[in-house]
Amino acid sequence: MNQTNLSAKIRALRLCLNPQLIEIHNPSRPVGGGGYCDMFRGVYTSMNLHLALKRPRFCTLEPKSAKDAIRRFCREGKLWSELDHINILPFLGMVDIGARLEFLELSGSERSTHPSRHMFERFDEWDIVRLAYLHEMRIIHGDIKAANILLNIEVRPALCDFGMTKVLDGANSLTSTAMQGAGSLRWMSPEMLNNSPRTWQTDIYALGLTITEILTGQVPFADRCNQAAIMMAIMQGQCHATLPFPREGKSFHDIWRAASQCWHKDAGQRPSALTIVSEIAALRSTTATQCEDVSTPKKKRRFSQRQ
Repeated sequence: MNQTNLSAKIRALRLCLNPQLIEIHNPSRPVGGGGYCDMFRGVYTSMNLHLALKRPRFCTLEPKSAKDAIRRFCREGKLWSELDHINILPFLGMVDIGARLEFLELSGSERSTHPSRHMFERFDEWDIVRLAYLHEMRIIHGDIKAANILLNIEVRPALCDFGMTKVLDGANSLTSTAMQGAGSLRWMSPEMLNNSPRTWQTDIYALGLTITEILTGQVPFADRCNQAAIMMAIMQGQCHATLPFPREGKSFHDIWRAASQCWHKDAGQRPSALTIVSEIAALRSTTATQCEDVSTPKKKRRFSQRQ
């Protein structure tokens, strides 16, 4: 299915969501989840459209907490529905399909798979471009990691899960969809552990660790299994220093170098998403020129043989 047909399906589906046409794969076994939600795969049967579904666990919360969670959940849906970008997973809507599933957040996804380092040649620049799009709209995602990136039918990465998102208003104050103190510890920046708020710099830090996560196939600080050890490593700035495996060509080393700028311990030293986009574009242009020079046949020189 090409992008045009998929977009048409999504627009049509937003207007006529029918809970009875939603088929959830293994509703008792979520494929993932977070602090207060479970994730499922499903399909909208009448259109054969694959879905990523998010179900809050309201039943496990106290009444007041559940009410706050519902408010955050609805705010997340409203924010997500206003985002329109090829690298952001399209939001379809929210439906109530009974006490068992309560609210579902539906996101169109032709493939519920995550990017790997073998796809990184197509992934890196797009990922940064979509982050630049969010920051340009004064939106802080707040939970950048590989688990929140899905690949569509074109193997194009799409950012999802806006449950931790914050929006800067005109006075630079924040409107949040997040639970206080929630987040993914392994991707948290040092300043967040000091109780500082999420900013675009904390998004950039998480992006750097997400790049290394995809290149290495391991979550950040995979050798540490308890929270205290992870927090100490973050505060000490202990991140990957070099590529842990040999790669052919120069592009992966360029991306790794860009990632190392992102996870700088000093938030003020981290580049903006647009700066990284410009640097990677320049590096790729240089690499392409060098490859073209190497592949272009050179005219053979004739040397006179000395007697």
